[in-house]
Amino acid sequence: MVISCHVDLGSQCSLIKISKAKELGLDIKYSPNLPVLRGIGANLTCPVGMITAEVEVQSIKKVIDIYVVEDYVLSHPALLGHSFTEMPDLIITKTPNKLLFKKIDSTKVQLMCLNDICIPKRSLHVVRVKSDLSFTGNVYVRGSLRGEEDTTNVIPSEDLTVIRQSASENIKTQQLKDIERFNSRRKSSKRYEAGDLVRVERQVPHDGKSHKLVVKFQGPYRVIKVLPNERYVIEDTPMTRKHGRRYEAVDTAMAIIF
Repeated sequence: MVISCHVDLGSQCSLIKISKAKELGLDIKYSPNLPVLRGIGANLTCPVGMITAEVEVQSIKKVIDIYVVEDYVLSHPALLGHSFTEMPDLIITKTPNKLLFKKIDSTKVQLMCLNDICIPKRSLHVVRVKSDLSFTGNVYVRGSLRGEEDTTNVIPSEDLTVIRQSASENIKTQQLKDIERFNSRRKSSKRYEAGDLVRVERQVPHDGKSHKLVVKFQGPYRVIKVLPNERYVIEDTPMTRKHGRRYEAVDTAMAIIF
């Protein structure tokens, strides 16, 4: 099925709305140990679950992991991030009005030095190489490090994707420890339920005048949905409705009145 997707070259992960994932019949893996996502709007976002799916963009197919989030998090059905755009065999060209995706078919070439050569420390030197393979095109040599004599240096031999996955798992483990330590010292906050009437803290402008007599809260509003991270969807009541238009928003700074 073809769906609309927002490509974010700065996002480290890919996301999909939970309603769209269910519509596509995808197998959602629910887990409480998923990482907290930052940088999506002005809030922290907890994924509902994760799926593994094949994504095709401009005839390029890749199997990637995608986090499932609540519908209010995304304006598009899905967001495509580094899990797809940073594939090593993928080139993305950005023009003023579109993105072009191109897949590179890589061929491994075994290179051997023609002669033994000693390269001094902290210097550059041209090394002549040969290959038994008949090949025409550009050759990219993976960078590596060499230390001093009688020292051993560990040079990663795994694929970059494997290294990133390992680093991501270590980060998730540390995040869970940080969250557990933070919550153990955190003062429990007031929880609201759907149907509660609440007041919302007003955003008073800083105009240099005294605000001692300014009303600090406005409302009442009704909670219609409880979101993760102590966030709530609220709507106005007949007492606060203006010009007959319905109001709905997401807020956190509230005080219960009933």
